[in-house]
Amino acid sequence: MSTSVSSGTVLSRRGALGLLGAAAAVPVLAACGGRNPAERSSAAVTLATTIATQQDQKFLTEWLGRFTEQTGIQVRTRFYPDQQYANSIQLLFQGDDRPDVFRLVKQPAEMPAAVLKGWIQPLDGFPELITTLERDYPAQARDATTSGLHVGEELYGMPSLTHRPWGACRPLMYNAALMDKYGIGTPPATWSELREAAEKITRDSKGEVFGFGLVGQIPEPLGVTVYALQNTAGPQMTDPSGTPINYQTGEPGAGHPSFVEAVALLRDLVARKVVPVGWENLKPPQFFQQFASGRVAMAVIPSWWSGEIRKLKPDIELGYAPLPVPDSGRKGYGAIGIAKNPGSIQPYWGISKGSANAAAAARVLAFLAGLEPQRAYYEMSKIPTALADKYADRLSQDDRRLLELARETQRLAPNPLTRSSGAITVLAGIAQNSPKPTQAEIFFDAINGKIDYKAAADELDAKLGGVFAEELKKVQDKGVDIDRGTFTFADWDPMKDYTTR
Repeated sequence: MSTSVSSGTVLSRRGALGLLGAAAAVPVLAACGGRNPAERSSAAVTLATTIATQQDQKFLTEWLGRFTEQTGIQVRTRFYPDQQYANSIQLLFQGDDRPDVFRLVKQPAEMPAAVLKGWIQPLDGFPELITTLERDYPAQARDATTSGLHVGEELYGMPSLTHRPWGACRPLMYNAALMDKYGIGTPPATWSELREAAEKITRDSKGEVFGFGLVGQIPEPLGVTVYALQNTAGPQMTDPSGTPINYQTGEPGAGHPSFVEAVALLRDLVARKVVPVGWENLKPPQFFQQFASGRVAMAVIPSWWSGEIRKLKPDIELGYAPLPVPDSGRKGYGAIGIAKNPGSIQPYWGISKGSANAAAAARVLAFLAGLEPQRAYYEMSKIPTALADKYADRLSQDDRRLLELARETQRLAPNPLTRSSGAITVLAGIAQNSPKPTQAEIFFDAINGKIDYKAAADELDAKLGGVFAEELKKVQDKGVDIDRGTFTFADWDPMKDYTTR
């Protein structure tokens, strides 16, 4: 049986649109005459992963086939549509058909949750994995406090096709030709300059071009836009999907002044009519069309949107700048590793606990964490991978600039998962039982001028405090050493990288 993927399907870089269809078990068979006959093996490894596009599936099939040629180790790959992966992996681990290797994405398969469930085993005992990290990755990849690949002091995940700083980058993207045409010499550096530039473009174009673009879909990307601006005004909270926790205080933070100010800015831009009419119902593909056609001059974007716009208009003059900051000055940066996994490197693959083929599985992980397949993936997808810095000469001009901005505008943040793996259960419980309306829904109504953000946010914080206490007690009742202090980092300065050493 094969995955149902229609020809020509166009999806977002993050696979946000998902795919519908049945999961596929696609064997990658060994070819004759591998390049390293002395190392050939009769072992077989089962690998489960989510697939966003046919292109991704083709890539993994091809490169795991090369791995088989080199080693003799067969890889039987199960591809699951993006929207089905979480449920599918849960069913696999509930039964007797668990894979040897699985993708560490989507609750409950994200690394900390997988550790808590006993699905995943430590990787410190596999020398080829340690060698790969030492050879190809920065020293922080082996530092348990900052890597993102560890839980406690143990290594559980290996990197591969995700470059966390690039993926977390939230720049101000602008159409350079439009900026020049309407006399905006440099990208706005402050919120006041953003208002003025957006008004000037909209006014001088007589409404043919809107100064600022906004996508109303919730919880993302509207929540992402608000959080990106909020990061410049204070400490980033936990989760743009709607469960804000201020790690400086260990308390819910929806009513923090940085959120109030960011929402007020966006509300003002909408009220000044510098945002396209209908933003409330806009979805990313429609925004891509707007920007590519020259209807919008500036927007706050997730990094992968630039590629989608470039596909529609390859010669568009895109520029990228750090987000404008409050007129009173910057008070924070975008935070790396604050939500689901700590650290600066995204864990991509893990090995199932109890796998009978763990040694062969480790060789698969070492192969996929290496430079050659990652460089090939970028050539195919134009999505920077974990080792993008090692093939910087092959990156597009857009991606080189986005990586520069990622380094300039992001800082490592504290994460309670470095203190207790039970924190992921608490955070998941808060998200699952978050009071209504959620923060993202409050964003929407406040930016649209229907409600007062501060009042609604304070009410949400009061309710979230109760949910927080309930979820903490559930985990404590299971004997986990965790309390509100686990989520409190009073010494965190959001202007600097956070480190415990």
